[in-house]
Formats: sequence, C-alpha cells, structure tokens
Amino acid sequence: MSIYILLIFFLIIGYFILANSKLNNYKKTYCIIVVIILILIAGLRDRTLGIIDTDQVYIPVFENARVMDLADLINLYDKDALFFFFTRLFALFIENPQIYIFILAIPLNVLVGYLIYKESNSPILSFIMYLALNFYGTFSFTILRQGLAMSLLILAYFQIKNKKLLKFIIFVLIASAFHQTALIFLAAYPLSNMKIGLKQFAFILVGFLIAMIFKNQLLSIILQFLTADRYQVYADRDITLSLTSFFINCIILGVCYYLANDKIKEEREYIIQYNILIIGTFISVFTNVIAEAYRLSMNFTIFSIILLPNLIQKLSNKTRKTVYFAALILFIAYFFGVSLYNAAIVPYKTFWMN
Repeated sequence: MSIYILLIFFLIIGYFILANSKLNNYKKTYCIIVVIILILIAGLRDRTLGIIDTDQVYIPVFENARVMDLADLINLYDKDALFFFFTRLFALFIENPQIYIFILAIPLNVLVGYLIYKESNSPILSFIMYLALNFYGTFSFTILRQGLAMSLLILAYFQIKNKKLLKFIIFVLIASAFHQTALIFLAAYPLSNMKIGLKQFAFILVGFLIAMIFKNQLLSIILQFLTADRYQVYADRDITLSLTSFFINCIILGVCYYLANDKIKEEREYIIQYNILIIGTFISVFTNVIAEAYRLSMNFTIFSIILLPNLIQKLSNKTRKTVYFAALILFIAYFFGVSLYNAAIVPYKTFWMN
C-alpha cells in the first residue's frame, strides 16, 4: 500500500514543486516523470499481482512463443494475430518473462501520459482519475493485451479531433489486431459530433431498462454471435459484474453535463469527449448482462480523465477550487478504498520479493 501512497503524494506535491520551478515546460516534465513511475510500478511487480492473467495467460503465452514458430503460435490461440506476432518477436531476443511484462506496461501508460499532456488542463486530477477508475490497475496489471489496443485507440481519438477519417480507421483496425474488441471504437467517429442534450440520458435510460428486463434474452442473443471460448465462459459460469461502473459513469456524465454551460457546448473537443463518454456509459449498462461489456466500455470512458478536469477548470475561481478539491478527495478515497482491491494489486510486491 505504501507505494501507492507515495505515488499519490508525488502526483500532488510533485506537480506544485515543478510548477514553481524554473522549468519552461513543467507540465511535460511532470507527465514524463509520472509515466516513468507508473511503468516502473507495473513493470517491476510480481507476476501474481493483478487478477490471474499475467501468471496464467501472458507468461504462458511468452513461454510458448519462445519454443513455437509464429504460424503455430497464432494457430494455437486463433485470435489477435498482431499481439502474438510481437510476442514472438520479443521472444527471439529476450528470455526473461519479466522483461516482457515490463515492455507490455509501456505503451498505454506512455499514451495516457501523452493524452493528459496534450489535452488536460489539470494533470493531477487526470492521473488520479486514471488510477481511481481502474484503468491503470486493469490494463497495466491484468488485461495487458487490451491495454495495448487502448493505447492505439488514444491515437485514434486524435484523428477524430483532427477530422482524419482514414487515419482513424487505420488506428482502430491495428488496435483490433491486438484485441478484437477495439473494433467497437469505430462507432466513436460518426457519433462524436452529436449535439449535447438530455436525449443522450434518455437513450441510456432505455438501455438500462432493456438490460434489466430482458437480461437473459440479451445474453442468449449475444452468445449466438460470440462463439469464442473466452466469451463462452461468461455463459457457462453466468459471470456478470455489478453496475457500479455504470453508476460511476452516470455520475461523471451528469456532472459533466451540469458543468458544460452553453459556451462549452459549442467547443468541439468537449463535444467529442462527451459523446465518447456517452457511448461508454451506454455500453456499461450491459455489464449486468455480460461482463465483457465492462471492458468494452472502458475503451470509451477513459476519456473522462480529460473531460471532467477540463470542465472543472472552466468554473469561476472560487467554485472551481471547491469542486476540484472535492473531486480529488472522492477519487483518492475511491482509489484506496475500492480500486486497489478490485484490481488485486495490493499488497504490492516486486518480482524479486518472492
């Protein structure tokens, strides 16, 4: 636990130290240092941290890649060929699986740092939300392959902002070659320019009612299309998740809507981020039907880490300080009280502690 306390301490105190230094671009320096710390924590941890994936999925994949050729490796797993291509490539040059785990921790944290540096007006709150909302714990410790895909979806987001449709599609398709669920992010481009209004909340409410009333029927329909073994597990074990993430997304969405005054509703970058969050919130409704929906929604809801802090910064000075402080306290409390345990990353230990 102490390493996470020190991390939060640096996120807050470190920023103010750098902000009051003579550095010309202290924000960039801050983001780089935080990213390095996040990579070190995730890359040097023991393989048993996280849920089970590192120890029971990624380490065995790496060990297989060391003794199998690429064709056999892809044939064995029969999915996400680009991920197994790079795993095979790494296996040609490195023998220690810990180095492999370290490498897998790099892309998402670097791209999140870049996103925060380029887009967030409040890096402290953005990084704390990244931790508290379990993006870090989930994708740097457990679901590493989707973390790689998500890093490319962050690059795809910039193509939406720059109105580069072809580049957007290319990034999403490459991301899907690492984790096929990334294909759902294709919806972000056509839906990103919807006018902000209450109709989106009505849409989410309808989805919520459908998910509650027709849960079994929906699961039956979904499983007719998702035949892979990793999806079939959810049907066999009746695995679903609570709607906690959905309600948290709704709260963030509601706060963002309240903060988004008429002027902000005209700013395209906030409209894009808000609509992407709408999509993610809608998808998270269905975590009560199939657990995979939680992971799908996170491809979209990660952009809340820049939207909410930016909208808070638009408030008047006195109100801004109050709301900002309240948000910091709530997210830090949630990180230590819930997220660390849900992600199974406490107690922290390094790989050499065993």
